[in-house]
Amino acid sequence: MTYEAAIPLTDLLPGWVLLGSVFILGLFLGSFAGALSWRLPRGHSILEFSGSRRSVCPSCRTPLHPKDLVPLLSFLVFRGKCRHCAAPISPRYPLIETGTAALCVLFFAFVPYAQSSLPVFVLTMALAVLLAVIIAIDFEHKIIPNILNIGVALLGIFYFLAAFLLSGKSYHQLYDDLPILLLTVAVYAAFP
Repeated sequence: MTYEAAIPLTDLLPGWVLLGSVFILGLFLGSFAGALSWRLPRGHSILEFSGSRRSVCPSCRTPLHPKDLVPLLSFLVFRGKCRHCAAPISPRYPLIETGTAALCVLFFAFVPYAQSSLPVFVLTMALAVLLAVIIAIDFEHKIIPNILNIGVALLGIFYFLAAFLLSGKSYHQLYDDLPILLLTVAVYAAFP
């Protein structure tokens, strides 16, 4: 299927519905980005913290219930405090959630093929999450873990291949675009 044959989502739904839906999805992805950006530089498992597979309050270590985990809304409803111990919750969480949602909307609106290809949409959302995690960790710790750099590089390569397949170009034209991809990877690798 070429890009011209794909039906963009903007032809099926009004723009504000699409952007609103992507923003809400971005809030939930931002919740994951917030947890990942807190756990990764501290050496904690992504899947488990303080012996619990669920998220816990940083102060009282009480496992959080689903109503405590609704991105942005829980922070506002509970006035930025833990529902169990009333300890203040860092504003980093709603900031990361909102920032990730904004990145998701920007990428959805401006990345070619994001509105017409599910694989490119998924790659684009994953890139928004990785960039949000990188920004948060870099801001707080002045480091960027190598695993995140590798993730961005792999997403870039997968996006290049997906965009090539969607463009309908012949495989001979791939060789014309390959030097640009290799140059991009070399520049990215040169600045760790």
